[in-house]
Amino acid sequence: MVTRHGARTRLTGPALLAFALMVTSLVLLAGLSTPDAARGAAGDLLWSVPFRTGADDTAVAVPAGPSGSAFLCGTITSAGTPQVVVLDESVARVPVWAFGWGGTLAGGAELETVVYDPGAARLYLVATIADPVHGSGLTVLRVGSDGKLVWSRSHTFLSLREPAAEAAAVDGHGAVYVTGTSRIPGVQDSHEAFVVKFSARGAIVWERTWASGSSSAEVSGMTVTSAGRCYVVGHTVGDDGAYDGFVRAFTSQGRTQWSKRFAGTARYTVCRAVAVGPDGSIVVAGMRQAGPATVDAVAEKYGAGGRRAWRRAVPCGTAELGFFSVAFDTRGRPYAGGGIAFADRAGAILVALRSSGAVRWTSQWDRPRGGIVSGLAVAGSRIYAACSFDAPAAGATDVVGAECLDTSGRLIWQRAYEVGGAPRYGAVTDLSVVRGESVYVSARIGDAATGNDGLFLRLAP
Repeated sequence: MVTRHGARTRLTGPALLAFALMVTSLVLLAGLSTPDAARGAAGDLLWSVPFRTGADDTAVAVPAGPSGSAFLCGTITSAGTPQVVVLDESVARVPVWAFGWGGTLAGGAELETVVYDPGAARLYLVATIADPVHGSGLTVLRVGSDGKLVWSRSHTFLSLREPAAEAAAVDGHGAVYVTGTSRIPGVQDSHEAFVVKFSARGAIVWERTWASGSSSAEVSGMTVTSAGRCYVVGHTVGDDGAYDGFVRAFTSQGRTQWSKRFAGTARYTVCRAVAVGPDGSIVVAGMRQAGPATVDAVAEKYGAGGRRAWRRAVPCGTAELGFFSVAFDTRGRPYAGGGIAFADRAGAILVALRSSGAVRWTSQWDRPRGGIVSGLAVAGSRIYAACSFDAPAAGATDVVGAECLDTSGRLIWQRAYEVGGAPRYGAVTDLSVVRGESVYVSARIGDAATGNDGLFLRLAP
């Protein structure tokens, strides 16, 4: 059922004011450097906003909003109860509005993934609800440009299967697609993948689930074309412990158009990322491991009909790293980002490919304990990469980084950012670029003292 204007959980009046004051106080008391400069040198940190309550908080996404602003989307735990939080943050770091949801529910709510439709100014949030009696369920929320809840939809089919949403996307008609993994009823430690399509008004159009025989299916990413063709990537886990990466295509009506095994017949293959090119083809990226010393980062290109055009493998050492992100430029040339770990070097890598699959150039950011390009965006003639790092040494706090290169591979700037506290690692969750004026990064920070924290950064491009 569609609940319009959600009076039960939407914050209004004094409650909204109290909530906004609570969030503002969290930001001010966090002890993190928040420069006031409106502009700075390329790569400079212009401001940062932490979600840090001392409990488990996280920054999930930072989609670009109107007029150069960004939506800071995450989860804050207040009085032991997690709740979904969105701040519409202006360029000057002044919240236009604050939205909170789930704090009145028995088990609270945690934000899983976010998608923004800039053409129609629609912000969709996908959250899980922890019900003490019935288990967890999946809820999709649409938030208007004024920060008010337009509708919420709880997916009853998945409510008893402990779903975890991994990705969301919108098509050219405003429909929103959500994919992830849910538990298979009655089968211990087994999971199935799901895709659900919602109309712009919140009605369920279709839903699909699948596994692979007795194995579990895990979803890593999804993309949707303007016409509604949906591509989902992930891997299955067999009874023998082998991982098989997959790429699955659905029509706009929910029919499985084709399904492919990723990266050949190696014992361990994982497909993590997918992007659609200007010509409608897709590039998927991940890793394969044939043995303990033969790990490759792998990218593959498929036509809309499912024919594989090429496969490119790049050695990445002995760790289970490989590619984690992929993007296209306007000329249809793909870029894949990830990590490598050899005996003599480790770090984040960015590989530029031709439309034919040949490698044009490779850029590597060496780090003492390695790194991963977790977020990737192309804006005009520039490539932006956001990197996740482990703390390089005791007392070090530079666990989030970003770099900018031009499409020929020339490095324009590269920065690692101090995040404060006692971080063990930083895990980038999103990256967006607004009209070449701002670069936004969201990250989850694993802190030895406070648990998980959320962090949002605005950088000069």
